[in-house]
Amino acid sequence: MNLSNVNNYINIINNFYIRYHILISFSVFSILTIFFLYFGLIDENHKWLDGEEYIARSKNINFLSLNFLGLRDGFRPPLFPILLHFLSFFPLNLTILYKILNISFVVFIPSILITFSKKIKLIEYKKIFSLSAILYYFFLPNFFFIDFVYAELLTVILFNLQLFIIYKIYLNENFNLRNFIILAILFVVCFYLKANLILYGLIFLIFINKIFSKFKNLFIFGVLIILLLAPWFFYMYSISGSFKATNSQFTNRLQGMGMDTIGHGLNNLDTLHGKYIFNVYGQNEKVTDYYTLYIRNIDEKYLAYEVYGMDLKMQLEREKYSKLAVEKIFNYDPIVQIKYSLLKLPHLFGFSFRGTRDYIISIYSIITFLLILYYLKKKKYRIIVSLNLLVLLATIIQTLIYVPTLRYSIYYFNSSLVLYAILMIELYSNLIKKNDI
Repeated sequence: MNLSNVNNYINIINNFYIRYHILISFSVFSILTIFFLYFGLIDENHKWLDGEEYIARSKNINFLSLNFLGLRDGFRPPLFPILLHFLSFFPLNLTILYKILNISFVVFIPSILITFSKKIKLIEYKKIFSLSAILYYFFLPNFFFIDFVYAELLTVILFNLQLFIIYKIYLNENFNLRNFIILAILFVVCFYLKANLILYGLIFLIFINKIFSKFKNLFIFGVLIILLLAPWFFYMYSISGSFKATNSQFTNRLQGMGMDTIGHGLNNLDTLHGKYIFNVYGQNEKVTDYYTLYIRNIDEKYLAYEVYGMDLKMQLEREKYSKLAVEKIFNYDPIVQIKYSLLKLPHLFGFSFRGTRDYIISIYSIITFLLILYYLKKKKYRIIVSLNLLVLLATIIQTLIYVPTLRYSIYYFNSSLVLYAILMIELYSNLIKKNDI
């Protein structure tokens, strides 16, 4: 079979997929759902406490009786527990139901992105985005989250939609207000599902060169985001005395400073940052006391396992002691914390080399970084490279502050798939040219 025939077959397959992508996605969803249920790959058990906590919160919401116990402590933004609350009305175990929805989030990402790619006017980019959509079927990190009651996969879809809308705005030179209104709503919904996604507002810096020429629409865009976020931030001020995203801000920051290794067990000793912080503070009783400050001052067992943090008074106490601990640990030796934070970065990209997953992630990361550098040097696909760099920047900032985990890097890894689509298209084009087809 020569390359001419291969090229024809590829075009046929690509055109078939673009035409019937919804039917294909639904078929894949059905097959995977049956497969996962039949082999017990998804069940009503929770691998981590977070999922159990989300379910508990959803059970403590009742709009008819105005019961909002699951939301009022501000430990989590409100939308995900509310979503689970409404899903609980279906006659199926809530945990299993949401895990089935996770499958749909994974397999329908391509269909949603194909729909958007059709609106791109430039043929070259239309091909790039349609191929990158297909690559999502084979992107294993997304499948990892199917068995978790987390908002990750839902927000991955919404975040990808934001990226594709930005691509559409720039490539079609369509800076109308409607696009910015949709973009603002998607961003705010992501925040209300997962508070840390507010950092990914950095992607909107892509519009900085349009600040004067498109000032009116960008101004309305910014004001709309502020107005939509304001109710939650004012609520947080009413219960905590400060404008902040959640009541777990300093608790999470403490985790990101090595609490799992020093103050709350000997975890992460197989990571670069975990080894470092243990070697420095493992035998230091004074610093260990700082890490365990809130555990020693409140009933952690009650907080974690009986009300899942829904006790507002206790949550505020935990935040107060967590803030104090963060300040004491950082002031004790700021250089140690800076080094620790920097060591979290190579771990995030797979360079702790703890097993197969780390090796795969590290290879993926290296190739991705090289692609970005290559296209920067060639000054090609600037909008794609620029947007990927902004997503990478948000991921790095998040990692420096909090715990380095695949839950945080999943957004960057998803956004970078478009770079692999470009690579595949360019390699294939070069092969075609080489063989004079």
